[in-house]
Amino acid sequence: MSLLLSFLAGSCSLAIATPIQILMTRTSRGAEMLGASITQVAFNMGNALGAFLSGLPLAAGFGYITPALVGVGLARALPTCCNGGRAPSPGP
Repeated sequence: MSLLLSFLAGSCSLAIATPIQILMTRTSRGAEMLGASITQVAFNMGNALGAFLSGLPLAAGFGYITPALVGVGLARALPTCCNGGRAPSPGP
């Protein structure tokens, strides 16, 4: 079951990358290569930062559940960071 869910999670996250890449190349008229490269850099930075921050509690000797808690914290902080420091509004 975990193998299936891991495959599903990876597939869903890769399926998000293509529409974002297309959006960036369409909105960066005249500099399509720059827009595509910035998108790739953002994905690589996100992967590296997530792995680094999740590895810190492991290196400190905490249990194997702590990387998931770091991920929860990052997912919780992301809307606030992208919303100019304001908390996200609750639904419609």
